[in-house]
This record gives sequence, C-alpha cells and structure tokens, in this order.
Amino acid sequence: MTDPLERRSPLSDLLEEGARHPDPASARALFLERVDERLSARERRVPWTWALAPAALAAAAVALFYFWPGRMLEYEVRSAKADGGYVRAIDRPAQIEFSDGTEIVAAAGSRLRVEGVSAHGARVSVESGSIRTHVVHERDTDWTFLAGPFQVRVTGTRFGLDWDAGREKLVVVLEQGSVEIDGFGQGRPVSVVAGQRFVGDARERSLTVADASAAPADGARAPAAGKGEGEGDPVSTGTTTPALPSPADPADPASLGVKAQSGQRGPSWSELMKQAAFAEVVQQAEARGLSTCLASCSSADLTALADAARYTGRGALSESALLSLRKRFGTSGGRSAFMLGRLHEAEGRRTEARVWYERSLAEAPAGPFASEARAGKNRTTAAPPGAPKR
Repeated sequence: MTDPLERRSPLSDLLEEGARHPDPASARALFLERVDERLSARERRVPWTWALAPAALAAAAVALFYFWPGRMLEYEVRSAKADGGYVRAIDRPAQIEFSDGTEIVAAAGSRLRVEGVSAHGARVSVESGSIRTHVVHERDTDWTFLAGPFQVRVTGTRFGLDWDAGREKLVVVLEQGSVEIDGFGQGRPVSVVAGQRFVGDARERSLTVADASAAPADGARAPAAGKGEGEGDPVSTGTTTPALPSPADPADPASLGVKAQSGQRGPSWSELMKQAAFAEVVQQAEARGLSTCLASCSSADLTALADAARYTGRGALSESALLSLRKRFGTSGGRSAFMLGRLHEAEGRRTEARVWYERSLAEAPAGPFASEARAGKNRTTAAPPGAPKR
C-alpha cells in the first residue's frame, strides 16, 4: 500500500510543470489554464486530494502571479503621450519608471520605444533626442539601449544619452558605473567608464571615447535630459581615466605614433588611445622593453598600456601593467582593482575576480566604480551557470 505522505498532489504537479517553463508569463498562463481544466473535471470525479481544490488553487494562483521567480518588469509613463511602448515627450520632459527602480527621463522633443521587457531589464530604442538614465543594479540585470547602428549594454549605472538622428551621431556620458557600446554590428564593444564621454559617428564610422570634462568635439550635443531638482551636471568630471577609441588612419604615420624623420616625438600613448591605435601602444612598450616600462613608465602611460593590452587580447600584460600601476602610484580610487576584477572575470577566474571587486569596494565604497564592482562581486559569488545544485 502506498504511503499517503509519498503521494504527489495535483497541485504539486501543476507547480512543477510551470517551473519547468522557460517563459514566466507563459508559465503563469499555462498554470491557470491547467487549473481551469482540473476544476472542470472536478464535477465528474472528486478525489480526496481535491476536496479543498478551489481555495488551495486560488491561493496558489495568487502566489504564483506575485512571487513567481522572474516576474516581468512593469513600467509607468508620466508627462508624455504613450502608445503601448512608444513614448513621445512633446513640450516637457517625460519620465518612465520601472518596477525595479530604474528610471528614464527623456528631454522634451525626444522619441523612444520600449521594445520589450524581461524579468531583468528592458530593450529601449531611442529614435531621436536625449535621455538621462539610472539603471538599478540587481543580480542578472540586463538592459539594452539602441540608437541607430549603436547598441549600449548596461548592467547598472547612471548616464546621459543623446542620439542626433539627422547627423547620425551618438553621445553617451557616464556618471557612474560603466557600459559597453557596439557600433555597426562589429561585435567588439567599447568599454566606457565613469567620467568618460563616448561619441559614435555613423557617417564617419568612428567610435571615440574621451574625458567627459573635455569640450565635445565637432559640436556634438551633450546629453542634458531632464535634470531633477537640485541635481548638478549629468556626469562627474573628477576622474583621470584615460581616453579610448576613434579609428586612426593607417596611412598616416603620425596617427600611429611613428616618429618623424625630423626627430620630433610622436603622439603620447594617451593620444594613441584616442585614435584607437591600441596595437601601436603595445608595440612601443615592447620597443622600450616591457620590464623597463613597467618599472619606469608614467602613471598615464601605464594606464594606457593596461587598456591597450586588454583591447588587443594581451590579458597577462594588462594585468602586469595594472599591478605595477597600483604598486608605484597607489590605488587610483578603486579603478585599477575594478579593472583587474573585470579582466579576471572575462578569463573565467572567478575567485580572483571576486577578490579584486571586493578590494575595489574597500578602496572606494562610494566611488564611480562601486556599483559595477558590487555587481561583479555578486556575479562571481553566485554559482556559475551549469554548476550542480547542492
């Protein structure tokens, strides 16, 4: 005779069936559909396990709807015309508030579309105008902002974004955290961190990152969407983070840092980074002698070398440059520790990455990299995908 305690109730079966479904919204719909079927069958056959079915299933349905893991984000649009996911801010800024605390403020005249939401973020297409965004960090946070051929991937940060559709120019200014921006579908995203400005020109097919305190080049509009009362400028400019990319002209020797025949010195490594001449920075470091450079190069050159090595796939050299930077010039406000954490995480070295993320938080608990370091710590503390459950 079967032990009653070992019997599985139909309710347990329904919940387990829903839990296996990959889409939370569809899982809830499937669960309620199965409940209706069971209640209809109850008129024909009522086993003792369904004696309290109506009350039990109603309670389970409520719990499933409100507490199901991965419940989709919801959002509310204020001060703007909204048609489904399409939002148009006409004569004043519009606010879009999401259930996870994320907020998007669109400047007057801006147009955007919330193309889709998930349990961990949303996909937002900016058709024209400026937005200012605060994406809240949670585990597995995943947000994407689209503007023309550009894709901005965000895991949690504050930034301003301006898309000039007529000129096909994107400007992104980072206040906190970091983002990765892919242009033209190259699949090689550019990292932009707090205190930096990214300018993408679709017509020139160029990607440029510079210090946010510098004046925008070529009249590029700075994002200035909807400052809240009492807020300052949308970005912090108190960082010495070196700049990154804008493709160099390989036909121009000066753009690659080659010394002219007259003996004049070529561009600095920081300038080469602005020209995306990453390989040239590494080559010049090798020409000087890597050991010599690590022991004697300036703080700016070591920072440029660390970034250039990372962008060219020289992870070990990037790590050595960051460690030398820390040993000779200090912690740099948690940046070097954060970059070491990111470097190790990308290489699958989760334990080392977690140690560096924790060190970055200890060095600058309220610094510009704190939110990203905290998210990295959470990622590397959690069990890796596919790991057996205990």
